[in-house]
Amino acid sequence: MPSILAAFKENGYDPYEATKDKDSGFDYIVAFDGNVFHIATDLSFIKSDHKIYGIGSGGAYALGYLYDRLGRLTAGNVEQHAEKAVQIASMLDINTCPPIQLVIQQREF
Repeated sequence: MPSILAAFKENGYDPYEATKDKDSGFDYIVAFDGNVFHIATDLSFIKSDHKIYGIGSGGAYALGYLYDRLGRLTAGNVEQHAEKAVQIASMLDINTCPPIQLVIQQREF
């Protein structure tokens, strides 16, 4: 985390200043070695008990779709469900739109 914070500051972005304005700042989803982390604007970590994440203006719509399918998500179909979740979010949220880019990361054992 210190290196992320240093990189932000070196490039003129201070996340602690961003939290003062609710319309500025960003959330981040970071994947490392098959582990997913949601990092909020204030650099706090948010962990999902269900291992499903969504951020951005359409994130709640995408999460709603994915939560409805929790018992049916498998390693073989999660990619198609992730894409469908963003497609639905793009229909319901004016700020979410194609193209959809999916990046898959698998844990190496």
